[in-house]
Amino acid sequence: MRVQLLIIRFIVLLGCSGSAVADYKDDIGYARLQDELGIVAMPNGSGVTVTQAEALSGSAYMPDLANVQFSSKTITNVTDID
Repeated sequence: MRVQLLIIRFIVLLGCSGSAVADYKDDIGYARLQDELGIVAMPNGSGVTVTQAEALSGSAYMPDLANVQFSSKTITNVTDID
């Protein structure tokens, strides 16, 4: 009897656990924005200038430009070391 009750509780909890899962895009309003703008007009981040701080490497604060992740990126060294 006790084992059956434990199994029933497990099945109920298992069934309830999936209902609380939500997509983070819904939480931040991404899906609603996509509905309003449409897929073609959605911003994709191209043309956005960003700053990235790196640890000192040699005499400059730069990422490893030989890394394949940076192959299609434009990185400008603005390090000012005297």
